[in-house]
Amino acid sequence: MRKGILRAFSIATFADLQKLQGDLLRYLCEEHTTLGVPNGDRDRSRWPLHRLWVDLQAKVRALAHLGVCRLDGKTAALEARVAQYAQSVYGYLKAVAAVRCVQQHKALISEREAFGELARRMWELHDPLSWQVEVERRIAEVERGAW
Repeated sequence: MRKGILRAFSIATFADLQKLQGDLLRYLCEEHTTLGVPNGDRDRSRWPLHRLWVDLQAKVRALAHLGVCRLDGKTAALEARVAQYAQSVYGYLKAVAAVRCVQQHKALISEREAFGELARRMWELHDPLSWQVEVERRIAEVERGAW
């Protein structure tokens, strides 16, 4: 399970997981994943649920749950994606810091210095027209699920 789903359920510790396991499992087996029986329809969402999956869902419903609001799967997925992007950028920020330390013969530079360097470089690349075009293209991709 990805961190984004755990964050969406406010699960940060094993104690949180134990407290919210019923809600999490309910989301996973009812909204995230299902097991269907092929019936010739090309659209898998119209396949009837396998009897083992129906039994699993019944067992999960019997677990204690706090009634956490249903997650919007799309919202949770998008939040997970943004978290993944942030993690990637943070990794690049550390790499920028390491390069600058080697170049300047410093033991360490702060994250603010590295961020300033990265921001300065990004502003050099920024083009308002291409920004608009690319962001609009990516909006369309996100909306049709092509990312």
